[in-house]
Amino acid sequence: MGTTYSIKYLGRSSQSEEVKTHIEQALLQFDLEMSNWNPDSWVSLFNSAHHSGAFEISKNVAEILALALDLNQKSRGAFDISISPLIDLWGFYRRKHESIPSQEMVDKVKADTGCQYLELDVEKLSLSKTNSKLQLNCSALAKGFGVDLMAKLLEEKFQRQNYMVEIGGEVRCKGKPLNRDGWKLGLRMPNAEQSGLFGIVEIKNQSLATSGDYQNFFEVNGKRYSHILNPQTGRPIEHKVCSVSIISTSCALADGLATACTVLGVEEGMKLIQHYPNTHALIIERLDNGQLKSTASPGFKYETQGEH
Repeated sequence: MGTTYSIKYLGRSSQSEEVKTHIEQALLQFDLEMSNWNPDSWVSLFNSAHHSGAFEISKNVAEILALALDLNQKSRGAFDISISPLIDLWGFYRRKHESIPSQEMVDKVKADTGCQYLELDVEKLSLSKTNSKLQLNCSALAKGFGVDLMAKLLEEKFQRQNYMVEIGGEVRCKGKPLNRDGWKLGLRMPNAEQSGLFGIVEIKNQSLATSGDYQNFFEVNGKRYSHILNPQTGRPIEHKVCSVSIISTSCALADGLATACTVLGVEEGMKLIQHYPNTHALIIERLDNGQLKSTASPGFKYETQGEH
């Protein structure tokens, strides 16, 4: 996934190597399913197959796609896993950016995106694309889904009930750490040039995921372009939202909602989370004067740190 992971749990230290072995095997298996970096993964083979018809999928793939399509429908297209060609067009993984794509190029690539070209059958474990050029990128869900997989493994195979699982900043916690009432997690300042914490949130039997424009961006002629694309325009978002943190039971859901709410903005983002029980949001905007403005749903409790 191009990032790091960490796991903390209460248990016998003699078991740690066995836990690590099983965790890494499960992560490698998931990588073989959903990694856009691995040319042999299922999603890479799906993307390179220029034909319609049914593709056999695993249970993991079926679950992540079902969630992706649900988010797409409830967000009215703000969350879309079919924009992989647009991500490539904008080149957020290139080292140098000397220009941006023309609107004509964006429109041409965007014509072959859209979840309406996907047909998922969860019971038969099959997926069809009615547009042979359709390609998928589930990176907005993959880290969170991987966290949920690791948490499930810890609980079911090793009977761990007090743990924290983290992949690339997306986190799921259960129980409590030693000598504490709950897991306290820091919320980063949504600014690449500024270190420190915006706030601290305590998590109990929940997940936390954050999406922000400060994590991956480039500048051309003094204008900043976020890696978060609006699927409906095919272009990077341009509103003032710079960070969205979501608390929910599922880390995959929190991960996807963080991206969707970043695209939608404050008002529509807060409406979206109401579709999901026990889900809360903190949305931060960067104002023209450089100050930060935060909007939190009633269930998102956090301690502020310093001046914003």
